[in-house]
Amino acid sequence: MKQYLIRIFSYGFLVWLIPFIVAIPFYSRDGKLQTDLFLFKTVMLLVGNFTGCVLLASLALKISGKKFSILLSTGFIWLTILGIGFLNFTSNV
Repeated sequence: MKQYLIRIFSYGFLVWLIPFIVAIPFYSRDGKLQTDLFLFKTVMLLVGNFTGCVLLASLALKISGKKFSILLSTGFIWLTILGIGFLNFTSNV
């Protein structure tokens, strides 16, 4: 598990970063959504799922031996990264 931690965290950061970058053109400079809300949600859902699936499959191919426990831990780590990002952008500080 230790040998995969850097890759897990870097892929987790990419799972957060890629949808964030894709979302930027949908907003104006003053923070207003420029498109239909449902179009935005659909695009974000597709981009997020595709990014997560591709990176998780890529990680699974690089793991030798027991994969289930490492991939389960990866899911919890990525969920924590996404949760921290969500809390960061929804706080009213």
